[in-house]
Amino acid sequence: SQNHLMNGTARSMSAFEHDEQHLVRWLGDEPGHALISRARFGRYISDTLDDAMRRCPTLSRERAQIVDIVPAGSDFDLVDSNGRTRRAATVVLALGNFAPSDVTLPEKLHTHPRYVANPWRFDATGVHGDLLCIGSGLTAMDVAVTLQERAFAGRLHVVSRRGAFPLVEDPFAKAADPATLALDTTSPYRLLRSMRRAAQRAAERGLDWRPIVESIRAITPAIWSAWSNRERRRFLRHLESYWSMHRYRVPAETARVCSDMERRGQLVLQRGLVTGAAANGDGLRVEIATPNGRAHIDVAYVVNCTGPQSDYARIADPLVRNLLRRGLIQPDALHLGIRATADCAAVGRDGRASRALFAIGPPLRGEMYETTAIPEIRRQAAALAERLAAESALFELRHDVLGDVMKIAG
Repeated sequence: SQNHLMNGTARSMSAFEHDEQHLVRWLGDEPGHALISRARFGRYISDTLDDAMRRCPTLSRERAQIVDIVPAGSDFDLVDSNGRTRRAATVVLALGNFAPSDVTLPEKLHTHPRYVANPWRFDATGVHGDLLCIGSGLTAMDVAVTLQERAFAGRLHVVSRRGAFPLVEDPFAKAADPATLALDTTSPYRLLRSMRRAAQRAAERGLDWRPIVESIRAITPAIWSAWSNRERRRFLRHLESYWSMHRYRVPAETARVCSDMERRGQLVLQRGLVTGAAANGDGLRVEIATPNGRAHIDVAYVVNCTGPQSDYARIADPLVRNLLRRGLIQPDALHLGIRATADCAAVGRDGRASRALFAIGPPLRGEMYETTAIPEIRRQAAALAERLAAESALFELRHDVLGDVMKIAG
């Protein structure tokens, strides 16, 4: 959809960290502060890959679902869903996000035919009646945009633990220098308090809070790695939803769609937890535990918008299951992704860092936390590409030298 927008500006979404104008030049008709559609950004990434492949004829790509990775000496055999095998010396797991988990939802809900497990594949065409979104983050707001596009005439109920949408993005906001803010990063609560004080000082000078939030983005992996698992759990239990509202902000256009629907009475946002469900004709009657007691909502569909599943012990994807079974990966201590080193090497069940199996992006969330957005992923990809290219060049050099030595010995 052209109305599903990126929540980062064009200047921050370049594929190349050293050239923040790359995407802006590709767009040609948008300023650096523009929030473009995800469809357009997808075309940009595709064009950038095509250009890279034209420049480097040794690159190739093909479409296949890899379902298993089998160690073969120092190499790997990659097995696809058709049984075909490919040999690789190095593998990078760029797995992206998986569909939300339904493990905490009532069984009668997530086994119902009107339950939508994957919100990113829900186009709402021909949907009639009321809907319930579980979760009130960016995905739920995208569902609202989709419904508006489809001239949805029913009511959208949005239920979440906090009962609040993400705050609105300011595309002109730029990160403040964290060294100037007197932040205390030694624990989650100390960081929260010091950020609040910094935001208050900024407000007293007539400045916005968003640069304060953005200030720690680049140093988040260092902060996260310095916290104990106990402190990380405290953050996840008590502060993560509050942090996410401020950090993962929504484009103003998307927020406007939701506020317009609320004003018309077509969108109802409330705080609560889904505790039960039962079939009700073709639809569902869903029980919600709210601060004021139990409530019931009759809806035609329920959409899971609770966010990507990150617990690799519970992900049903066949590749993930086989990687775990073979001990090539293991979940991190908080089950936010997989164990890995600072340079993205996967850590196997034996506790050893692999020299040939790597990961980038969402699988590293447990190790780095801030690792799901373009600026972080492009940095990981560039560093890993440089390392692999250097190792490949060194291998070829060693191979050539060995060949010369064998010729002389012969």
